[in-house]
Amino acid sequence: VTSQWARVNSLLPFVRCRVLEVGCQHGGITKLLSPLADSVISLDITEEHIKKTTELIKGLGITNVELKNSWVENFSDEAGFDTVVLFETMEHFLDDKKVIQHCYDNLLKENGNILISVPYYEAFPEPDHLRVYTPTSLDKLLSSVTSSPHWISLVVECGRPNRFQWITARLVKGRKWYSNKYGEFVSENFTRETI
Repeated sequence: VTSQWARVNSLLPFVRCRVLEVGCQHGGITKLLSPLADSVISLDITEEHIKKTTELIKGLGITNVELKNSWVENFSDEAGFDTVVLFETMEHFLDDKKVIQHCYDNLLKENGNILISVPYYEAFPEPDHLRVYTPTSLDKLLSSVTSSPHWISLVVECGRPNRFQWITARLVKGRKWYSNKYGEFVSENFTRETI
C-alpha cells in the first residue's frame, strides 16, 4: 500500500463502538477515531499531549472523546472496549508484552480488536524508541500473548521527504474461530451475505 497515512486508513475499518486509544499525542488519530466510534477514551502520560488534544477536540466540536492521564498498564475499565488502538506507541513501552497482555486480558471485550501500528525496523531511529520491530518479531510478540487470530502487514507510505515503512497488525479476541471457505478467520456466529 502506498499513500500518506495508509497505515491508519488500513486499520480504521476495524474501529467500532467503544474505543480505547493508547497515546493520544496531539490528537491526530483521536479526531479520526471519533466519528467511527460511539465513544473514545484516550490515554496519555504527558499532560502537554492531553492539553493539546483537548484544545483540538473542543475546537472541532467533538463530544464523544474523554481524555485521561494514565499509564495503560495501570488503567482499568469494567465495561471493556470493542477496539484498543496502539498507533506508534509500542516502541515506547518498557515491557511491550505486558502492555499487549493487559489490553487483551483486561480491557478488550470478546470479539474485539487490538489495532497496532509501529515503525518498521529502523525506519525511524529515535532516542525514545526502546525497540525496533519486524513483521516476524511483532508476530512472535502477539503469538506469545494469545493464539487468537492476528494479521500483520507491511505498509509503505509516500511522504516528504522519504518513503516511510510501517508494520500494522490486527489482533482479534474470540473464543471460537475457524477459517471459512473464503479464507477468512470468522467467529462461530459470523454470517456472510452473498449477492
